[in-house]
Amino acid sequence: MKHSLLTLVFLSACCLILATEPQELVTDNQTRTVIFGDNFDSYPNFATAFAPWTLVDQDLSNVFGFPGMTVPNIGNPMAYMIFNPSATQPPMTAVSAHSGTKMAASFAATNPPNSDYLITPRLQLGNFSSLSFWARSHNNSFGLERFRVGVCVSLNPVPAAFNWLGANYVEAPAYWTQYSYDLSPWDGQQIYIAIRCVSDYSTAFYVDDFNVMSDVAQPPQLIGLNAGWNLVSLRVSPSDHSIPTLIQPIQNFVEQIKGTEGVYIPGNPFNTLTQLSDGKAYLIKMSAAANWSVSGFQIPTGTPLPLTSGWNLVAYLPQSSMAVNIATQSIESWLLAVKGSDGMYYPGNPYSTLTTMYPGKGYWMRLSEARSLVYP
Repeated sequence: MKHSLLTLVFLSACCLILATEPQELVTDNQTRTVIFGDNFDSYPNFATAFAPWTLVDQDLSNVFGFPGMTVPNIGNPMAYMIFNPSATQPPMTAVSAHSGTKMAASFAATNPPNSDYLITPRLQLGNFSSLSFWARSHNNSFGLERFRVGVCVSLNPVPAAFNWLGANYVEAPAYWTQYSYDLSPWDGQQIYIAIRCVSDYSTAFYVDDFNVMSDVAQPPQLIGLNAGWNLVSLRVSPSDHSIPTLIQPIQNFVEQIKGTEGVYIPGNPFNTLTQLSDGKAYLIKMSAAANWSVSGFQIPTGTPLPLTSGWNLVAYLPQSSMAVNIATQSIESWLLAVKGSDGMYYPGNPYSTLTTMYPGKGYWMRLSEARSLVYP
C-alpha cells in the first residue's frame, strides 16, 4: 500500500526535527505595511470554505487521509482545509503550524495531479509591493509537494485568468520554508493572488503566515511656504509628477520654480522644468505665504539618492528631523558642505550654523566625488 502507516510515521518524525530549522530562501529588507495577512488561526478547525479566501478545486478528486487517524472532512473532494494537527484523533505530533495551531492544507488527490487554488480577496496595491508566506511538504515519502503562485488583474479570478510567476512549479521541502515574491510590477493595481497546489500523488501541502506588503498612501505631506523663495523637497512620490498638477492647490501664488533640471514659470510655453523628480529639492518663489499639500506614497527613507561631484539639490526623505552629521553619515568622507535655508554645515566645523535637517525642506550638498546618499 503506497500510503503505509509505518512509512508515514517514520518520515513524519523526521520532518518534526527539520521543522525546527526553517530556511529563508528570499529576504526582504524594506519595511512595508501588511495590507493583507492571515495565519489561518481564526477559522474553524477542518473548514473547507473560509471567506474571504476563494477556494477552487479544479481537479475535483477525492483526497487521501492519514492511516489510523480521524480528520473531519478528509477524503472528500476539496481544494484546501483549515488543518489543526492537534485536533485530529489521535492528535498529530509529527507536524505543527508555522505559527499558532492552524494552517491551510491541500491533501493529495486520489486521481492526481492536484489542481487546487487558494485565492486572496481582491487587493489594492500601493508601491514597492511584495508577497511573503511559509510553506512545506508534510514529508517526502512520495515526493515533495509542488505549487505555483499566480496574479490575476481581472475582476473575476477564474483559474484561466492567472499569470504564473516563474516558468515552472516550486517544490516545498519537508520543513517550513519562507517564500517571497516581488509584486511591484502590479503596484497601484487591484489584484488577486493564488497559491495553486499542483502536487502529483504526494501527501499534504501546507501554507501558513501569508502576508502581502505594500507602501500604502500616506496622509498628504503639508509644506508651509513663505512669500519669496523657499527651498523645499517632497518625501512622498505623487501619482502625477507634472508641475501643473502638483501645484494646483497653490497655483495662484507660484511665480517660479527652479531646479538643477531647469526652470518653470506658470504660463510660459518654453519651460525647461516640467515635473518634479523624486529625491530632488527645488526652489519655489511665492507671491504670498501658503500651505502646500501633496498626496502620494511615502518614499522609503533608505532609498539611495545618486549625487554628482559638486553641488546637488537633494530631498530630505526621513519623516522626522535629524542632526546633519547623522543624516549624511553615508557620504561623510566625501561631503564638503550642506546649505539650507537655516544655514551652512561644514563637516567637523564647530561653528556651522546648520545643525538639523527637517522634513519638507530641501538642501544643497557639495561632494568631492559622485556618491549615493542613504539616509539612516
